Amino acid sequence: MGLKEQIALLEASGWHIAPFAPDLQAATGLVAGGWREGWDEPVWRCPECGASPDPALWEVEGRAVQGWACPACGALGLEEHLPRERRVIHRAWTAEELAQEVERYRPRPVARSLGEEVRRKEAWARERLEALLEEVKSAPSGARNNTLASAAYRAGALLRRYPVGGLEGVLERLVEAAVAAGLPRAEARSTAERGLKKGFEGGA
Repeated sequence: MGLKEQIALLEASGWHIAPFAPDLQAATGLVAGGWREGWDEPVWRCPECGASPDPALWEVEGRAVQGWACPACGALGLEEHLPRERRVIHRAWTAEELAQEVERYRPRPVARSLGEEVRRKEAWARERLEALLEEVKSAPSGARNNTLASAAYRAGALLRRYPVGGLEGVLERLVEAAVAAGLPRAEARSTAERGLKKGFEGGA
């Protein structure tokens, strides 16, 4: 598929794309740039004072939910209480990245059997689990424990719905990811075990 055809397919999916001039392509390796409107997303800004709140897990009606705590003014709340904005997404692509982006928007065949649909969902769940582990591994200092707690809860909920790993095995992987991020092993195990159990028992 040529560059024009790739751009046409992505523009049909909501992107606004322009190819770069040949000299810019040669200098940067990028072939095109574009933008589109993203979804409404919570903005991590305290609605009381405007400071950046820290993520935190709160318990509501017996289950853990994503919340926040503002270190500046002491306000507490749930993620749904944060202001929301529709953000513009900007991207620039190399030829390889543009081809990968096109592949994301290519129509997928509908599953023709229950077994095929189960395999598709389990493949998605495995990818999601890997993304959660990477989220823990790359958590910044000051947010490691909260990130681990949230990821462990979501991993537990995932395992409750999809048999893509045993609890013990996933727990060990969460602990190793948290240790790689800089958390002490004992703290990582305690947090991961608690979050994984809540997610697995409560679902999400």
